[in-house]
Amino acid sequence: MKHSPIDDLYNELFGEYPQKAGTALERLATIAYNEICAQRTMVDQHIKGTYSGTDYQLDGLAVRNGQQEMIEAKDYTISGEKVGRDDIQKLNGALVDLASVHRGVFASATDYTKPAVEYAMASEKMPHSKPIDLYQVRNSTELDEEGRIKVIHIVMNVYWLDFDRGTYKPIFTKNGRNCILRDLPKNTELAYTLSEFTDKEGNVKKTIAELSSTTNKEVKMDADQKVVEGIWDLQGLYVRFPNGKYCEIARVEYSIPISVCKESFDITREGKACLLVKSQDGSINTLLTDKQLKQYHFKDDGTVEKS
Repeated sequence: MKHSPIDDLYNELFGEYPQKAGTALERLATIAYNEICAQRTMVDQHIKGTYSGTDYQLDGLAVRNGQQEMIEAKDYTISGEKVGRDDIQKLNGALVDLASVHRGVFASATDYTKPAVEYAMASEKMPHSKPIDLYQVRNSTELDEEGRIKVIHIVMNVYWLDFDRGTYKPIFTKNGRNCILRDLPKNTELAYTLSEFTDKEGNVKKTIAELSSTTNKEVKMDADQKVVEGIWDLQGLYVRFPNGKYCEIARVEYSIPISVCKESFDITREGKACLLVKSQDGSINTLLTDKQLKQYHFKDDGTVEKS
């Protein structure tokens, strides 16, 4: 059996040539439809006609937006022919007989004749007919990559409040200062780490961690700003010192420097582009990579599954 370019691509991706001609495109088209817009796809499915009882072999069956869609694929790359009107009419005939299928999806590895395109466009308007979408699904070329974004370069300036380098000045009320100085010998240094603030009974009401977190969320930083200054209002709260005293505090005045970190990175496409998927109406025009396609495999019931 002579192999088509689509067959060769399938072999490169999955390490085998399908035994039946056309199977490679059927499978790649079904994978592509799953990757781009369907919720679930299956290959090589059989459905009986609602009215005729005919056993229809579907190249692919997709579920999109809760409705079933029939996938038909034709690989005419060896002969170089385009998909003609007869192929589209055959698909339409099956759709009319399949009450559970709401739409047709045709995938061509070449292109479509003008009558085929006109018939597909008219399908949505025909009485008792169903819409048919036309796609090209073929090996991609370097020309297909022209004009597409390949690398996105992102530069970020990250600003944050550097609390570790900040200065904090506690301001006590008059009663609070008297409380601290009472029984304290002159010229005595008092070292104490402020971490929490309580009520008169010693119940913790606020902590430095909570105040820092709130400040970090609320402060608006400008690009040219070097420091953030402000106060934490602590009216009615107390600080408990190691000697057991609860001394009333009014506020904490803070000055916190702003640190800046510049980060840059690139977002690139993973894998090598190898399959073009393009809808006739122009709504879809994308390249799928070997890495994307290799993530898929086929279960025994034909379900396309992504690893």
